[in-house]
Amino acid sequence: MQSGLGIPVQTDRHFSATDIANEIGVSAQKIGRVANKYNLKTDEFGEWRLTKAANNSKQLEAFFYNDQGRRKIIEILR
Repeated sequence: MQSGLGIPVQTDRHFSATDIANEIGVSAQKIGRVANKYNLKTDEFGEWRLTKAANNSKQLEAFFYNDQGRRKIIEILR
């Protein structure tokens, strides 16, 4: 049942490539390359979301990693 009040739904925490990159001291591009190489952009490791580009008003799809995806990337890079 939807109340129509626009109340946000609580979900598990998700992390952007930038969040993970800052945590371990690499670039967000490196996180993306690792995720692509090891096929980590799946429902098991996160979800696709619409986000706003940092340098303009365009919307684009970006992958946000759940905790399992975050841990897997860190494990691969260490």
